[in-house]
Amino acid sequence: MQGIARFAAFALCLIAVCRPVHAAGDCAALANLPLDGATITAAEAIPAGTFTTPPQISLPSKTYTVPAFCRVALTIAPSALTEVWLPADTWNTLLGGWGNGGSTGVVMYDAMSQSLNGGYATVSSDLGHQSTGEDVSWANGRPDLVEDFGYRITHQMTLIAKQLILAYYGTPQTRAYFTGYSAGGRQALMEASRYPEDYDGIISGAPAQNWTRLMAGAVWQSLAVLKDASLKSYPSAEQVGALASAVIASCDGLDGLVDNQITDPSACSYDPAELSCANSSASTCLSKQQLKAIQTLYKPLKNSAGDKLYPGVIPGSEYEWSCSFVGTAPYNGYSYLLSQEYFQNMVYETTSWDFRSFNADVDVPYADSKLADTLNGSSPDLDAFKARGGKLLVWHGWSDGLITPLATVDYYNALKKRYGKSALNSFTRLYMVPAVGHCGAYGPSAFDTLTPLRSWVEQGTAPGSLLALQVDGSGAITRTRPLCPYPKQAVYKGIGSINLAKNFSCQ
Repeated sequence: MQGIARFAAFALCLIAVCRPVHAAGDCAALANLPLDGATITAAEAIPAGTFTTPPQISLPSKTYTVPAFCRVALTIAPSALTEVWLPADTWNTLLGGWGNGGSTGVVMYDAMSQSLNGGYATVSSDLGHQSTGEDVSWANGRPDLVEDFGYRITHQMTLIAKQLILAYYGTPQTRAYFTGYSAGGRQALMEASRYPEDYDGIISGAPAQNWTRLMAGAVWQSLAVLKDASLKSYPSAEQVGALASAVIASCDGLDGLVDNQITDPSACSYDPAELSCANSSASTCLSKQQLKAIQTLYKPLKNSAGDKLYPGVIPGSEYEWSCSFVGTAPYNGYSYLLSQEYFQNMVYETTSWDFRSFNADVDVPYADSKLADTLNGSSPDLDAFKARGGKLLVWHGWSDGLITPLATVDYYNALKKRYGKSALNSFTRLYMVPAVGHCGAYGPSAFDTLTPLRSWVEQGTAPGSLLALQVDGSGAITRTRPLCPYPKQAVYKGIGSINLAKNFSCQ
């Protein structure tokens, strides 16, 4: 959900070979282009060199090195600030659309600059509100803005970008690609299911696709560690660190290789009771109350009938619990803050709602009935997207502590149930990435998803394994591994360095 910083971290590799194509038109003239439901506020030719973006509510101004481009700023009614950047000299005939992160209301300038330097025309929007990632106050009493956030603005910005491309270059784009991470991954799946004509290829990373259940799961996690006002259940950072190390030590070798990472955490069955203070006097042991809370975190959220509503957290994610529901101090974990604001402002529209009143039998079905159609991108019905030849590449870090990767596996299995393995493989790939979380990674985490997606869309070459790189602080590559199409995993061949991808095969 903290998608703003994650695009660069996962090296989506938007730099492509650019070639001069259709002569650019008059940028300033675009200011007079009539747009349905939108108003252009600026149309300016930016020369090659540097460009400084305007400040945003949660992001300062930033300066980028850019080629010459036409910058079009506009507002999609009622309030969605949107920008379209059109390369002046080296357009590669492609459109790149970008998703957001969390509840963040910002234009994704970092991502747009990557696209622009790769030769793409590119578009991004703040989705109708200006906010930080955990602030949902803008949604209270504004169902129109909730709809804008859910799906409408992503579609509208895409239509407008295509209009501007046609007006500026005199020819439409040859292909359109969308990239989203976290909440942006949810936007990506919304586009595939609701608006299959918008994009030819879609990348959905760590998708927050089942939004209403994700928020319920986050409240469930917060209750586990915070329900007791005395904080006797709340583990310290030192205790969580000890747990993280113990889980990796216990499950590292399940794949037959000890390499300080867990290939498939779903096979890990570490019992945190081993760290019970009954077994140890160390400062990192877990009290009875803390142990109960942590054991609860691994379990799925269920209703009183025993129906699973959302999966629990996964072993191997402990190292980043500090950026989800166990913050550096109580009540400041990202998942806690976002889910509390979601129920207060989107679900019940009253700030008096408190997470300690959460009732899975009442709150989950109510939230689903009110918001699932607007916010959830979990529909397995991609029939129209598949029929028009669209390609979908989904990936998720196996050690994600904010959005459990088990939810993405559930989504993939729902697709497989609908289409069957062969038909699903004709248009979808899922990559589960070991030792990679939502806020960071302790395994190879830099990999290119766009190049293989483009090859699939434009040349019909379905992607196989992807190459993932682990890079140290100096920029040196310390480990490479293949990322295998799920459910295959990278298996060591038994010969050669374990830090070289060539010594692994997908099995």
